[in-house]
Amino acid sequence: MKHFLLLITVMALLPCMLPAQSYERALGIRSGSSRSIFYETPNDGLSSYRFMLSERNGGQNVAIMKIFRRYKMPEIPEYLTFYYGYGAHAGYVRWKEEYDNRADRHFSAPIAGLDAIVGLSYDFTEIPVSLTIDARPYFDYGGANIFSISPGDICLGAILYF
Repeated sequence: MKHFLLLITVMALLPCMLPAQSYERALGIRSGSSRSIFYETPNDGLSSYRFMLSERNGGQNVAIMKIFRRYKMPEIPEYLTFYYGYGAHAGYVRWKEEYDNRADRHFSAPIAGLDAIVGLSYDFTEIPVSLTIDARPYFDYGGANIFSISPGDICLGAILYF
């Protein structure tokens, strides 16, 4: 939680001191059922790689995603950018099982899985910041249920470009 508060503070103060710049790298946060911080670096053309650290289900995981962007689509206003991507993650989850007349037992187990992401970002022109809303469906192999699917982890986020 300390990392999220620090990143929010930096992202709130830094745009006040920086003029808008061209996109090269980015730092971001996502809120929702899986809170995340990430670093993004361009690949080629309109794609980039996103390295993400997330907290979900009492555990943590790291993900690597390839993100594609579509700017100035005729169907949406020009200040909105559509993006989508895919990737993989690995980490661990924790859970608790309650028993009658006995103490609760805590467990943890490794997980691995695949991710997708689809979203919209509102791009400011005067400052190097974007606000985002996206859905990140994923499936996990491992953990308490051995195989689990989430149709969409819907999140709000912010990205600082530098």
